[in-house]
Amino acid sequence: MSEDFLAARRLFTTSLTTELRLADLTAPRAYSFGVTGELSATFDYDKPQAWADRLHTAGFDGIGYHIRHDPRSSFGAVSLFGRAGRLRRPAPHSSQAISADLLLGAAAFGIRVASNLPAEG
Repeated sequence: MSEDFLAARRLFTTSLTTELRLADLTAPRAYSFGVTGELSATFDYDKPQAWADRLHTAGFDGIGYHIRHDPRSSFGAVSLFGRAGRLRRPAPHSSQAISADLLLGAAAFGIRVASNLPAEG
């Protein structure tokens, strides 16, 4: 990614106003319900979306899962359920530039920041 691309990005955090009930798809017990690592690794979103629909119907507010691009499955993510349609993000609690620590962590996945090159012309 280029320095210009990175400079245009921000890291946002927000505070939640209610306690959430999350289905932890990384827990060993999830396997007994038929959950496998395939849900986090597939390019076909039909199966994960069907699981999300069933979990939402069962009263969960979201899911915790391993991110697909981490071969060690050591990083997790949370996705919250909401209404279909245009994405509405909560108001940010804080906004900051992407930190050097985050970039160093991304380097393990082959993500590097390239110096901006002068335009050819």
